[in-house]
Amino acid sequence: MPGVYSQPYEQIPVTPGHGPHGYLDHARSERPGTGTPSMSHAQISTAALQAQKRAYRQRRKDPSCDACRERKVKCDATDTSSCSECMSRNVRCQFTKETNRRMSSMKQVQDLEKQLAQTRQEANQLRSLLEGSGPMDVDTSFTSDLQLPQLGLGSRTQQRAPPTREFPNVQQNIRVHGQGIIKAPSARPPTMLLQGHVKPLPDLPPRQLADTLLRQYHSSLHDALPILHWRSFSQQYERVYQDGSLQSVSRVWAALFFVVLACGTIRDTVEDGRSFLQVSQGLLDPWTEGVTMDHAQYALLSSIYLVETNNRSAGWTSLGYAVRVAQDVGLHKERGSWSVEDGEMRRRVWWSIYISERILALELDRPPMIDDEDCDVSPPDLSDETAIKTSTTWLPPSLPRPSPTFTAVVQVVKCISQLFKTLRQPVIPSPAIYAIDERLSNCFAGFPPLHHIQSNEYLDPRTFHPMVYLQNARLVLHRHNLSPICTSETRSVAVDNCILAARDTAKIISRTMQDPPDSPAPAPGGSQIWRSNLRSAASAILCTHLWRCILFLCFRGEYQAALVCAQASSIIDDARPVNMACGRHLSFFLQQLLTKLQQGGGAHLERDEEMIAYVSGDLQGGDRSWVWNGGSRGSPRNMMDHASSTGRTAIVSSPEGEESGDWAGWASIVATLRRLMNEQQRSHPLRHGPVLPRPPQGDTSQAESTLPRILSPGGSNRISIANII
Repeated sequence: MPGVYSQPYEQIPVTPGHGPHGYLDHARSERPGTGTPSMSHAQISTAALQAQKRAYRQRRKDPSCDACRERKVKCDATDTSSCSECMSRNVRCQFTKETNRRMSSMKQVQDLEKQLAQTRQEANQLRSLLEGSGPMDVDTSFTSDLQLPQLGLGSRTQQRAPPTREFPNVQQNIRVHGQGIIKAPSARPPTMLLQGHVKPLPDLPPRQLADTLLRQYHSSLHDALPILHWRSFSQQYERVYQDGSLQSVSRVWAALFFVVLACGTIRDTVEDGRSFLQVSQGLLDPWTEGVTMDHAQYALLSSIYLVETNNRSAGWTSLGYAVRVAQDVGLHKERGSWSVEDGEMRRRVWWSIYISERILALELDRPPMIDDEDCDVSPPDLSDETAIKTSTTWLPPSLPRPSPTFTAVVQVVKCISQLFKTLRQPVIPSPAIYAIDERLSNCFAGFPPLHHIQSNEYLDPRTFHPMVYLQNARLVLHRHNLSPICTSETRSVAVDNCILAARDTAKIISRTMQDPPDSPAPAPGGSQIWRSNLRSAASAILCTHLWRCILFLCFRGEYQAALVCAQASSIIDDARPVNMACGRHLSFFLQQLLTKLQQGGGAHLERDEEMIAYVSGDLQGGDRSWVWNGGSRGSPRNMMDHASSTGRTAIVSSPEGEESGDWAGWASIVATLRRLMNEQQRSHPLRHGPVLPRPPQGDTSQAESTLPRILSPGGSNRISIANII
C-alpha cells in the first residue's frame, strides 16, 4: 500500500539520518545480501545513540536566566541550582514565562525522541524475527522486566511426604481390607458411564412400582436436595401414565424419570436401581449440542445414585458432567429474564449441584470443579413449594412444608468452600486450622435450636445431614496433619482434635437412637421406629464419617463413644454398600489394634507408623496419601500372593461393596467394642469418657457369649485375638 503512510511521516521534521524513513532505509540497506556490510542489532543500537548525541550537540544550548541575558554573560544555571553570576551578586536567578515555556517544549521533544529511538529499536528486532534474518541478539534492556507465567504440569510443585520405609504389608492390607472405601493406585480401566448410541423409547414400569419409588424419592431426597419442581414433574408423570407411553414427552424428560426411579431404590431396595439407570443412559445422546437444565438434573441424580451405591469414581465423573452442563446453560449466573418459577428452579438446580460437588470433593479428596469467583447466584427460596392435588394417589393430599435442611446445608457448604485452599498446604499451621475450625463450629449458630450441638432432645435423622457434614469437615481438616511431614506434637494435636469431632458426632447420633416424642408406645419386643428412620435416612457420607470416627475413637481407647457410632452403623448394615466396606476395614483395624495391645504397644500407638496409616483411613486413597510414596504400589496379583502367604482367601470385591468372607458382620464389631468398654471400666474405674447415653443393647447376647475376657481383672493385657475377631 504505497503512499498510505508516507504523507503523515513526511510532515514530521526530523534530524537527517534519524527520522523513521532514514533509519529504516539505513537498516534495510545494510542487511546481508544487499551488497553492503551487515551490522548486528547491537551495532545498530550504538549507531542510533551516537546519532542522537550528535543531534543534541548541534542543538542550541538552554537559554540563560533573566539577569544573565540582560548582562549578556554566560549562564551556568541548572534545573536544581542557580547560576554562579546570580549567586555572586546575591540576586534571584529566575526565568521569564516565555523562556520557561520554551525550556518545557525542548524537554518534551527530548523525551519524545528517546521514546522514538527505543521504539525503533524494538521494531527492528521484531522485524528481524519475522523475516528470519538469522540469530537475533536480544536487547534485554526492555525485556528484563517481562515475567511470563510458567505453563505446564511443573509450574508449581507441592511438597509431598518423603518416601517412607517400604510398606509392602501396609499397602497390601489397605488393598485387601480397604476395598470399596479406600481407592488405592490401580491400573484398572475406567468404566464407561455414557453409551455412544441412543436406544428406542422403553415401556413404562408398572404404575404401582413407580408410585412406590416416587414416594420413596420424595420422602428421602427431595427435601435435602429439591432438584425437581415437584408440581410440574408430578403433573407430567400423571399425563404419561394416562397416555400409557412416553411418546408425548422429550427423551431427556424420559431419562430424568427413570433416573428418579433409580434414586427411589436407594433408601429401600424394593427393585434393582441399576436397570432404571441403564435405561435412562440409553435415552440420551452424550454428544448432543442442545443441552438444557434437564440434562444437568439428570446427570446430578445419576451421580447421587452412583455415589450411594458405592460407585464413587463413576459418580464423580457424572457430577463433573452436571457441572459443565450447568455452566453451559448459564445456571451459575444471575442473568437473563426468567419467570419467577423458572428463575427459582435454576437457582435450586445450581445450588444442588454446588452442594453435591463441594461435599463429594471433600469426601474423595479431589480438587473442586467450581470456582466461587465465577458464580453469582443467590440462594433459593423454598417458600413456593405447594402441595400436590388431592387426585394424586401416590402421595398424601397434604405435604409438610419443606424442612430447613436445604438452607442449613447451603450455610455449611459455604464454610466448606473455604477449606479447600487450606488443605493444599502440606502442613496447616495452628492459627489457620483453629480459625477454620471455629468458623465451622459457628455454623451451628445459624441452625434451628434443635440442631445445636448442646441440645439433648430427640433428633430426626432425616434432618441431621447438615450437622454430619460439619463434623465430617472438621475431622477431615484436622486429619490432614497426620502426614509424616508434621512433627510428632502436631500429629498428636491432630488426633486430639479428630477425637473431639468424633465425640460430637457420637452425641448427635445418640439423639437419633430413640423414638420420636409423638410415636406410639413401643411394643413389648422393643420399638423399631427409630431404627427404621435411621436406616432409611442414612447416606454414604454418614457411613464413611461414622467409620472415620470409630477409627479415631478406638485408636485413643474411647470405646463408649465408638460403641454409639458402631451401633448406628450396625443398624444401617447392608442398606448402603459402602457401610459393609467400612465394617470390613474396621474389623481388620480392630484386629491390628488388639495385636498391638497384646504386645504392650498401646502407649506408643501415635509413634507407630503402621497404625497411623491405618487410622488415617481413606486419606491414603487421595492426593495427600503417603503410604504409596517411594514403595512398590503392588497390584491385584500381589494381593492374591499376599493372601496365600498369610493363609487367608482374598476376595477382590467390586466397587459395589460385595462382602469378603473374612469378617463376621457389624454385630461382632459392636460386641467387641462393648466388651472392650466394660473391661476398660473395670480396669480403670477412674477414667471418665464423654457423657453419652448408653446405646440400645439390641440383640447381641449371642455375639457376646462367644467373646472371652479381653483384659484380666488385674489389668493385664492378655488378649485372645482369634476369639475376639
